Amino acid sequence: MRRSLTMTAIAALFAGPAFADGVNYARLSYDFTKFDADSVETELGLLQGGIEYQTGQFLFTGDALNITADVDAGGVGDSDTSSSAYAIAAGYMFTPEVLAGAGVLIADEEGDAEDSEGFELFGQYQTAEFGVGLNVAKFDADEDNVTTSMYGEFIATPGVTLAGFVITESEFDGSDFNLSADYEDGAIAVRAFYNDSTEDDEGVFGVRGHYEFTPQLRASASYATNLGDDLPDGSVFAIGGGYQIVDGLWVDANYGIVDSDEVSGDIDRIQASLTYELGDRKRIDRRLEQDAIDDLQVGAGLGFSF
Repeated sequence: MRRSLTMTAIAALFAGPAFADGVNYARLSYDFTKFDADSVETELGLLQGGIEYQTGQFLFTGDALNITADVDAGGVGDSDTSSSAYAIAAGYMFTPEVLAGAGVLIADEEGDAEDSEGFELFGQYQTAEFGVGLNVAKFDADEDNVTTSMYGEFIATPGVTLAGFVITESEFDGSDFNLSADYEDGAIAVRAFYNDSTEDDEGVFGVRGHYEFTPQLRASASYATNLGDDLPDGSVFAIGGGYQIVDGLWVDANYGIVDSDEVSGDIDRIQASLTYELGDRKRIDRRLEQDAIDDLQVGAGLGFSF
């Protein structure tokens, strides 16, 4: 119930005329993925909402995410799980380049008696050519564990952006990291990404992109493959297309095939998404994390997470 109320509230903020002038960024999306492998069918759902509202030098942000997984194995091994995460934060822009703030975090795992609550502190320095950011988060469920994340992006040339972030948890050795390169030129948009861990060899490389035939119609393609020795050999390739219903509202669909050593034979994958997104996020941590979540949709089925 709370998930529905949260998403309804975010949607109301998007539509409210009182907020329209101050909204820097707004997103509401749902992604559906279905896998068909022999006698096992798996359905994944990803519901996301995000908003940034600025008044004067104050920036207010809200984000919500819900993930569902439904496995139908003919009665043996069936499962239905759900998890959610919420974040509400406020920041102050000391200068147009410098932003710092704090927020409240809530994680809701199905089966847990109580939600896990925490806080985050964030700061960044952003110019037209580059940006760096820092986020420190802590949940009450892990009292001794502090998560520190560092972010950076650089405009190499007009249309080419290099970015990356590193996540370290105080109770664990090693760090997880994500590297990416984005290229945009008119109707063409291409993104390459690589994520891995310094402690385990779990590298994943992927490429995704689209070509816009018209402002309302685009074709898309994506490819991802496991490179790390600690992951099973596997790759996924998909092609599809999208249609823009109104400004900022896209419906996309693609068909893909997953080839994995974990399963005999190929796995058919169907994805569909409905995405409303306008504006650009000022927070570099949320922006790069959102790109990484979208990358996960490309690699869905490879058995990796980031």
